[in-house]
Amino acid sequence: DLVHPKQPPVPPPKPVRKRPTNDEAFAQVPGLIRQLHSALEELTFLFQCHLSPHGYLDQKIGEIIAAYIYDLELTANHDDFSEAKTTDGRRVQLRSTRAQASRDTVPLKNVGEHLLVVQLWGEEVIEVYNGPLERIWMAAKRVQKDGTRRISMGRLRGHNKYGPLDEQKIQPKRAWKLERRKDDDDGRF
Repeated sequence: DLVHPKQPPVPPPKPVRKRPTNDEAFAQVPGLIRQLHSALEELTFLFQCHLSPHGYLDQKIGEIIAAYIYDLELTANHDDFSEAKTTDGRRVQLRSTRAQASRDTVPLKNVGEHLLVVQLWGEEVIEVYNGPLERIWMAAKRVQKDGTRRISMGRLRGHNKYGPLDEQKIQPKRAWKLERRKDDDDGRF
């Protein structure tokens, strides 16, 4: 038997962090997003390459910001959307996109009873659709092989404007404005 005289040291166990309540987590969201944008701007300046959160990271940040605005509890995370729960118990499919053109489409799954789609536009978050999922599921194109249906941004906006009644919508509880701090002399976030 070979015996290794020097065993590598065993690292100490990582401390277990207690997950904060939704309110405690939401209190940190604006500051953390501001720090993320500041770090990206600084890296862009230092290395002269444009860095911005696109794709998956951008989508998940948008879903967190939407949860912050509408006071939703995120309950499940999927690759292309998140599931959430409202304070009154409704199950919500939460989607975030940077799609701009009316013909750009948003994929949907038949998950939850409510659909909330937000669009990230620079530092702003715009509500594209906020209402029952069923009517949008039926209005969307046929079911794809992966179980999704697609609907255009234009149709979602139209359904949001003329469709759900105000009492069917999830009402925003917080405003979102990623303001620049006054103490930054270089004008960054």
